[in-house]
Amino acid sequence: MNQENFFHFTNFPDLQKEVIDEGINAKYEWWATPNNFRAETTTFRRTDLYRVIVDRFGYCNAAFYKNLPFTYYDWHTDMNRQASVNFVLQGDDHAHCFYRGLIDGDPYSKEILERGYSSPLFWQLHKVDYKLYRPTILRSQSKHCVVNVSPNDRIILSLSIGKTTTTYEEIKQFLSSLVFV
Repeated sequence: MNQENFFHFTNFPDLQKEVIDEGINAKYEWWATPNNFRAETTTFRRTDLYRVIVDRFGYCNAAFYKNLPFTYYDWHTDMNRQASVNFVLQGDDHAHCFYRGLIDGDPYSKEILERGYSSPLFWQLHKVDYKLYRPTILRSQSKHCVVNVSPNDRIILSLSIGKTTTTYEEIKQFLSSLVFV
């Protein structure tokens, strides 16, 4: 892959217990196919982090998302945002987010794309290695998918930061510079 599609913030503390509990116990409503559910958050909007983000970028939408067990959220790009900052609240080693890229040295896939076909038959997969309760920024305009082959729900808190033109790099640089005490 030629560009970085995700990054872990090591300067952040774990997400607060009240936010985690709200996400685990929220009343979710159907949001998108195939089995993606959404719930609003009120506790995160009361945090210092939320206020700092809004002060800098003017906007931060925060919501919980749930992927049911044994579901696949197909390859997609996110609407209305260049990047998302996600915290996994519940998930295990069987719930994954993947990016894809051409396989290094695979002349067949490159030739297929050069001939104008929509996609090669094989992709090199890159797994986002989330850390529980820790933030990871995703480049949401690169194709990615979510696969939950777990018997448990996968729940995340997802932040949309700034205007639809606010870039992955701008958000990453600002959040990386924050110091928490």
